[in-house]
Amino acid sequence: MIEMLVVISLTGTIGVLTAQTMVLLIRLGNASHDQTAEAIACERLGRAFRRDVHAAEAVEFKPAEAGAAMTLHLPGEMTITYEPVENGARRTQTAPAAVISNDEFVLLLHAASFQGEGNAVELLLTPVSSSDRVSVPSLPPLKVVAIRGSDALHTTGGAP
Repeated sequence: MIEMLVVISLTGTIGVLTAQTMVLLIRLGNASHDQTAEAIACERLGRAFRRDVHAAEAVEFKPAEAGAAMTLHLPGEMTITYEPVENGARRTQTAPAAVISNDEFVLLLHAASFQGEGNAVELLLTPVSSSDRVSVPSLPPLKVVAIRGSDALHTTGGAP
């Protein structure tokens, strides 16, 4: 009888440990997926941002109270607007009569902001924390600086 109780106790303990391990592995898999998706979105956003700033003739910023949007004026009366949105950034390309494209960049681990002075325009990706995620090493802030009308690119804190 005692042997049966020992076997049942050990089986129960192994079952509990297995369940906890499975939950942890699922959470780590989700965190890994989020980080991969974030890296891809940051890379796409950085490329589009750099390409658009280099082609811009003029840059206009809205104040932070108005959503901190940035509008780039391109040749041919085309405009591209970048604006931070919840969980990412939005890029809207418009012509005088219509919206040509609307791209969403989903950022779960960073918040986007845009600023600039003179011909230099910055895309800042600041890490955000979330209590429902598995603890990951602290992410660095990312900054992409593009010069209007130039092919120069400067990144700090990692390449988006």
